[in-house]
Amino acid sequence: MVLIMRRLRRGAGSQPGFFHAFKVTAKEDVQIAYEFGLRHSAKAVALLGELPAAVFDDLVKLGLARVEKLIRAPAEFPYQVVFSPESFATVNTAVHWKLLDPEEDA
Repeated sequence: MVLIMRRLRRGAGSQPGFFHAFKVTAKEDVQIAYEFGLRHSAKAVALLGELPAAVFDDLVKLGLARVEKLIRAPAEFPYQVVFSPESFATVNTAVHWKLLDPEEDA
Protein backbone atom coordinates (compact mmCIF):
# COMPACT_ATOMS: atom_id res chain seq x y z
CA MET A 1 0.00 0.00 0.00
CA VAL A 2 1.48 3.33 -1.02
CA LEU A 3 0.21 6.23 1.04
CA ILE A 4 0.11 9.99 0.98
CA MET A 5 -0.24 11.29 4.52
CA ARG A 6 -1.34 14.56 6.10
CA ARG A 7 -1.83 15.55 9.74
CA LEU A 8 -5.45 16.09 10.72
CA ARG A 9 -6.10 19.49 12.28
CA ARG A 10 -9.85 19.85 12.18
CA GLY A 11 -12.93 18.56 10.44
CA ALA A 12 -15.70 16.13 11.05
CA GLY A 13 -14.49 13.16 13.02
CA SER A 14 -10.85 14.25 13.15
CA GLN A 15 -8.88 14.23 16.36
CA PRO A 16 -5.75 16.31 16.97
CA GLY A 17 -2.54 14.37 16.40
CA PHE A 18 -4.05 11.78 14.06
CA PHE A 19 -2.81 11.39 10.48
CA HIS A 20 -4.77 10.38 7.44
CA ALA A 21 -3.62 8.72 4.24
CA PHE A 22 -4.84 7.97 0.75
CA LYS A 23 -3.84 5.03 -1.39
CA VAL A 24 -1.83 6.17 -4.40
CA THR A 25 -2.45 4.34 -7.67
CA ALA A 26 -1.33 6.93 -10.25
CA LYS A 27 1.03 9.88 -10.52
CA GLU A 28 -1.96 12.24 -10.58
CA ASP A 29 -2.97 11.01 -7.12
CA VAL A 30 0.16 12.62 -5.66
CA GLN A 31 -0.81 15.99 -7.15
CA ILE A 32 -4.35 15.74 -5.81
CA ALA A 33 -3.11 14.79 -2.35
CA TYR A 34 -0.66 17.71 -2.37
CA GLU A 35 -3.51 20.06 -3.32
CA PHE A 36 -5.45 18.90 -0.24
CA GLY A 37 -2.62 20.39 1.81
CA LEU A 38 -2.88 23.70 -0.01
CA ARG A 39 -6.31 24.18 1.55
CA HIS A 40 -4.56 24.67 4.90
CA SER A 41 -1.22 26.24 4.02
CA ALA A 42 0.43 28.12 1.17
CA LYS A 43 3.45 25.82 1.63
CA ALA A 44 2.16 22.29 1.52
CA VAL A 45 4.23 19.13 1.34
CA ALA A 46 3.21 15.48 1.20
CA LEU A 47 4.74 12.33 2.61
CA LEU A 48 4.90 9.32 0.34
CA GLY A 49 5.48 5.95 1.90
CA GLU A 50 4.89 2.26 1.31
CA LEU A 51 3.31 0.28 4.13
CA PRO A 52 3.33 -3.54 3.92
CA ALA A 53 -0.20 -4.94 3.74
CA ALA A 54 0.37 -7.27 6.70
CA VAL A 55 1.38 -4.33 8.93
CA PHE A 56 -1.65 -2.34 7.79
CA ASP A 57 -3.98 -5.29 8.47
CA ASP A 58 -2.53 -5.69 11.98
CA LEU A 59 -3.00 -1.97 12.74
CA VAL A 60 -6.64 -2.15 11.65
CA LYS A 61 -7.25 -5.29 13.74
CA LEU A 62 -5.75 -3.56 16.79
CA GLY A 63 -7.89 -0.45 16.25
CA LEU A 64 -4.83 1.73 15.59
CA ALA A 65 -5.93 2.51 12.02
CA ARG A 66 -9.34 2.73 10.44
CA VAL A 67 -10.68 3.11 6.90
CA GLU A 68 -13.33 5.81 6.40
CA LYS A 69 -15.43 6.89 3.46
CA LEU A 70 -14.88 10.56 2.65
CA ILE A 71 -17.87 12.83 2.24
CA ARG A 72 -17.67 15.13 -0.81
CA ALA A 73 -14.30 13.67 -1.79
CA PRO A 74 -12.97 13.48 -5.33
CA ALA A 75 -13.56 10.15 -7.04
CA GLU A 76 -9.80 9.49 -6.88
CA PHE A 77 -9.94 9.36 -3.07
CA PRO A 78 -13.21 7.79 -1.96
CA TYR A 79 -11.63 6.45 1.25
CA GLN A 80 -9.00 7.56 3.71
CA VAL A 81 -7.03 5.67 6.32
CA VAL A 82 -6.79 7.37 9.72
CA PHE A 83 -3.81 6.42 11.88
CA SER A 84 -3.88 7.03 15.64
CA PRO A 85 -0.81 8.40 17.41
CA GLU A 86 -0.35 4.96 19.00
CA SER A 87 0.32 3.53 15.52
CA PHE A 88 3.16 5.92 14.66
CA ALA A 89 6.03 3.83 16.09
CA THR A 90 4.93 0.82 14.04
CA VAL A 91 4.23 2.86 10.90
CA ASN A 92 7.56 4.68 11.08
CA THR A 93 9.43 1.40 11.54
CA ALA A 94 7.63 -0.30 8.63
CA VAL A 95 7.53 2.57 6.11
CA HIS A 96 10.28 4.15 4.06
CA TRP A 97 9.20 7.79 3.75
CA LYS A 98 9.86 10.26 1.00
CA LEU A 99 9.05 13.95 1.55
CA LEU A 100 7.53 15.52 -1.55
CA ASP A 101 8.18 19.26 -1.53
CA PRO A 102 7.52 20.88 -4.92
CA GLU A 103 9.72 23.86 -4.03
CA GLU A 104 12.73 21.62 -3.37
CA ASP A 105 11.97 19.16 -6.17
CA ALA A 106 11.65 21.90 -8.83
